Amino acid sequence: LRAAPAALTGLMDVGGAADPWALSAEGLNRLPPWAAKALGVPREWLNQMLWVPVRRHGQPLAYLALGSRVELDINEDTRREIADLRDRVAVTLTSAARESALMSKAIHDGLTGLFNRMGLQDAIDALMSQGEPFTLVLVDLDRFKEVNDTLGHQAGDELLCAVAGR
Repeated sequence: LRAAPAALTGLMDVGGAADPWALSAEGLNRLPPWAAKALGVPREWLNQMLWVPVRRHGQPLAYLALGSRVELDINEDTRREIADLRDRVAVTLTSAARESALMSKAIHDGLTGLFNRMGLQDAIDALMSQGEPFTLVLVDLDRFKEVNDTLGHQAGDELLCAVAGR
């Protein structure tokens, strides 16, 4: 299983996004020669492999590469098994992406994208464990409360985002 290289994502739409076998056994095992380089496999493997696009909500996630030393015989039972595997892989990849997004939200400020207290502590701990010197810069905005009180919270949020972006 490999992440779908950008160069191959267009191939995933052959036959229409709604078709889970958009690149059927006839098309999947005959990818163009440049696909071997994009996938990091020898060219001769392209004729011995079934490349199944894995999608979630129509978006390409990956290819499932199924290889065989003998000619591939794709009957209905095999299609169902491959489709079940493909769907399980899609759910797993989606769950992993969701978990990663939740972890990011847990350690970053939702407004500025900067580390929150927990994220900053984790980053400092990681840097300290490397034993290399590092610099930590803390910024304090003088009279920030006045900005919020006189210009409103929207202006305060914009100021924080502008400072965070620098």
